[in-house]
Amino acid sequence: MPEFGSPLSGLARDRKLSDAELIRSIGFVIAAEYEAVQMYM
Repeated sequence: MPEFGSPLSGLARDRKLSDAELIRSIGFVIAAEYEAVQMYM
């Protein structure tokens, strides 16, 4: 499981992201933001 601190953790940084990797990283960013909002409510 990736760390929420970095949505691109665990991905290869020496090449462009595939469409699936990009979609997955965006999903993790959204999940991290949702989790942060829940902490403040």
